[in-house]
Amino acid sequence: MQKIDVMQYIPQSRERLDQLGANYIGADNFEAVAETIEGVNCAWIKVPNASSEHIILHLHGGAYFQGSIKSHTTFSSQISSRIGVNTLLPEFGRAPEAPFPQGLNECVRLYQYLLKKFKHVTLVGDSSGGGLALALIEKLIKLNLPLPQSYVGIYPWVDVRDEASREAFESIGDSSPEGAPLLIDLANLYCNGESKTNSLISPIFSDLKGYPPMLIQIGTKDFLYSQCARFAKKAKNEGVEIVFDVYKDMSHGWHLFAPDIPENGLAYDNIAKFVKKHVAKSKPQKKMPLTKTRRA
Repeated sequence: MQKIDVMQYIPQSRERLDQLGANYIGADNFEAVAETIEGVNCAWIKVPNASSEHIILHLHGGAYFQGSIKSHTTFSSQISSRIGVNTLLPEFGRAPEAPFPQGLNECVRLYQYLLKKFKHVTLVGDSSGGGLALALIEKLIKLNLPLPQSYVGIYPWVDVRDEASREAFESIGDSSPEGAPLLIDLANLYCNGESKTNSLISPIFSDLKGYPPMLIQIGTKDFLYSQCARFAKKAKNEGVEIVFDVYKDMSHGWHLFAPDIPENGLAYDNIAKFVKKHVAKSKPQKKMPLTKTRRA
């Protein structure tokens, strides 16, 4: 079986994902407004009658090497529209040009910027963006910054280890060169020599005590299903309020790849219900107690 040249694969795959997102069905009457914030290209995804006190920070997926404003604007608009809240969608650094921890550090700066302007921040991430969002929460705790009201992980990538990638694709019967071997190569580019057990890269190794309420959406045919199930169990055992929202027969990326299926409407509605619940019942997050100790 011929190994894929990852450096040739990257530009082609970026273009395909951008085109997919451009063809996705956006919400009615949304507007995308470009702005550079803290040195990062961003888009404000604005929907009618949005709250002035609440914002969503959506970290896009793409295995840490692809994904962009172009690929995820319409996806973000559907989430924003259902909740009635605008979204900030950033183009944080991607591998191989900007490997770990550049993108994470950019997201910390953007989050701090949002804290100055909004009372409530909801954190959303899909696939690798879901893993990055969890790493962001860990960084916020270490920096003693207010946490988001809630976290929404859409098929989040929480364990980037080689053995986890092999297990993931074995679970769906995929032995192609575009399965585990390619994912391992892409993870190597992102990690840039850093250990894959670093909790800021593989959140499955994080201490989750004190994390905000979580919603994780995953399909039973998603190659990340088993690691998301383990993560959800770990979060529950560590006292996190978590909803594990499972969709039968759905595969990875189904929100983007199958925009017209009934499961999408249900998924967006479930996100909206979860987010609204936690904003309604809580006040703006206070800083973590200085006496609280966390693993470095």
